[in-house]
Amino acid sequence: MAEYDFRTLSPSDFEQLVRDLLLAENGWTLETFGHGRDGGVDLRGVVDGKKLVVQCKHYAGSTFSDLRKSARKEVPKMKKEKPDRYLFVTSQALGRTQKDTLAEDLDGLLLSTADIHIQPDLNEMIGRHPEVERANFKLWLASASILDMVMRSGLWARSESLLEDVSDRVKYYVSNPGYIRADRRLHDSGVVILSGVPGVGKSMLAEMLLLNHWHQGWQVVAVSSDIDEAWESIKPSVKQIFLYDDFLGQTDISERNKNEDSRLIRFMHKVYKDPAKRLVMTTRSQILNQAALVREPIARGDFRVRECVVMLSDYGPVERARILYNHLYFSELPRFAVREYAQSGHYWEVIRHPNFSPRIIEQVLRREAPDAKSLAQNLGNALDRPVDLWRTMFATVLSDVAQRIVISLVIFPVEGTSPEELRSVARQDASPVAYTNALKALEGTFISIGTSPSARLSRTTDKSLVSFANPSVRDFVLAFLDEEPDYVEALIRSATSIRQLVNLLQYAASESGDRLKFPETAASIATNSGLILDHIQALIAGASEIGSTWQVARLVLDPLSELLAPAAAIFPADKLDALIDETRALINDRDLTMADGGVWERFVRAEVKRRDQHTGLQDLLVGWGQALETVDDVENFGRFLEELPLSGEATYSRKDFATLVEAALENDIDNISDNRRDEDDDLSWLSQIEEAASDFGILEQMSYRIESERDSIVGHYADKENEFDGSMPTSGGGYFGSAASSAASSQAEIEGMFSELS
Repeated sequence: MAEYDFRTLSPSDFEQLVRDLLLAENGWTLETFGHGRDGGVDLRGVVDGKKLVVQCKHYAGSTFSDLRKSARKEVPKMKKEKPDRYLFVTSQALGRTQKDTLAEDLDGLLLSTADIHIQPDLNEMIGRHPEVERANFKLWLASASILDMVMRSGLWARSESLLEDVSDRVKYYVSNPGYIRADRRLHDSGVVILSGVPGVGKSMLAEMLLLNHWHQGWQVVAVSSDIDEAWESIKPSVKQIFLYDDFLGQTDISERNKNEDSRLIRFMHKVYKDPAKRLVMTTRSQILNQAALVREPIARGDFRVRECVVMLSDYGPVERARILYNHLYFSELPRFAVREYAQSGHYWEVIRHPNFSPRIIEQVLRREAPDAKSLAQNLGNALDRPVDLWRTMFATVLSDVAQRIVISLVIFPVEGTSPEELRSVARQDASPVAYTNALKALEGTFISIGTSPSARLSRTTDKSLVSFANPSVRDFVLAFLDEEPDYVEALIRSATSIRQLVNLLQYAASESGDRLKFPETAASIATNSGLILDHIQALIAGASEIGSTWQVARLVLDPLSELLAPAAAIFPADKLDALIDETRALINDRDLTMADGGVWERFVRAEVKRRDQHTGLQDLLVGWGQALETVDDVENFGRFLEELPLSGEATYSRKDFATLVEAALENDIDNISDNRRDEDDDLSWLSQIEEAASDFGILEQMSYRIESERDSIVGHYADKENEFDGSMPTSGGGYFGSAASSAASSQAEIEGMFSELS
């Protein structure tokens, strides 16, 4: 019989173990709640039509007195819960007298003392259900007696140090869908290559595969530097699983001997043909891509067939929560700091962060944090700027061309850009072959190449987008630019559109609290503001040659107006004046009435902000008024007039723009007629128009049109009602109801989990 004391498990791990054992022992499917909103319920289910509640008390390191105190606190909660059957499960090893005492403390909740499950009971169940034991890595790997047995068994050949490392890390592991995919691939082909971005958990997943195989009697062999180590360790009559971690090098394929490639391919073929041999390899996706381009044996070795990509999307909210929980529970941080952190709810910031990474959490929680505030700040800063995750590979693995591609991508929209546009910025003096190879090597780690939304909607395949592989790569590039601002000038010179300069300046002007987020980037922008102006003039000249007013408005004036706000935060005053003058000259030189209200608003606000006198402002306001199209535009225009600081004799009344506003509101009434949605929505939309007309003093002349539209709305939906026979399905349940329920359940589970830390 197994003899576990369960000290290596967190309360959450212990709860899951109990759930698995009760399922295997009795066939009970129980729902997990943690210790949150449920009022103390850990596991709950319905058995034979009756409510069953199970409470799990993981008190392996506490006294019996502590356990009794906790049990007595649960009595009023359970009296309120009123279960038909109640089980009390503890990791303590109690004597008969102690069980009787505990039953008295529970004040009649138990049917008998047999419903108190203690340490020996759990070990007996584990012995009867080896599949549960095998699935709970943390249970047996971190046990000193089990480790001793492993060492003596010889099943971890050449791998004692690996076993020690794994035994220390396993307590942080959280199961996820990536494990199932990898295990299936390993079972089907005998070889699996775990690839993915830095910090996603490739090595941890590989180690869990080894543990599962070891528990089934496989010998584990770790290969450290050359595949020859695996060849030397082969035993024909023994089931063996080999691990080759970072088999292409941690940062560069040049770390590995090229002559090893053919030997590795031969070993893979041998493993594939021998059901008693299996091979697990790990590498970063970018390094595998690079190797496939320049190393012929790798290119023809069918690596893609055996590849299993470990993805951040494998970690849902609950998995992310468990990863953070485990690192907090087993950390050496002050307990009061962990407790206050859990109570504050800051864990949601980590769970929901787009840059979530197990490695970042591991790195941060190894540092000192004197209190909960410092802990939250450390985690937030690391997730906001995950430089360390990408720095080494960027600096040591990527070619100059690949680095330029990654840096250049930051001046394009978040959703990405076409391969052609990226090439025009990033290729520069690189040969076509070098550029293409660099792009291929980056795919899957730093960048993603996929189909654009418009192409997906039109079901065409000729439109693709190049974008950052995940948000943390973009954040790394922005942080890198702030540390190496000399690259900013190169980006300015390489920009092929004003829109790209807008993106760069918006990043540079972004704030964190009351400070610039990237101060060195902003300083470089200010220094190079003259260069930016010269480049803008060249881009305007190129766009103006098109001759189309619409094209000039879209390619030049729209982005130029968006440039004004970030430039106001960064540019020296004289350069800002020059930028505004350039914009105004463009408006004066061409008939740009096709520019939308947003363009006019941005320009007018910049013009007003830079000077006290309002010379020529009336003309600009009229231009803005002519661009108004909807009631939202009108309301925004009205707010600006109210906020407008007046000087001298300049005064602006809403009535001065009544005709322009009336035209916009009439247009929006047409929009209601053309876009019927819902009676309440349409009437609310019309009321908003009515209120805007009143604010601008034109309600009287618009009242007939407004009332006519109101009658039209009511009549339209009255006719619609008559078309239905009342058999429309009611809302509720179905897919969306299930999703909401699932989300609520996950939230309750996560909150319950962290309440255990508080």
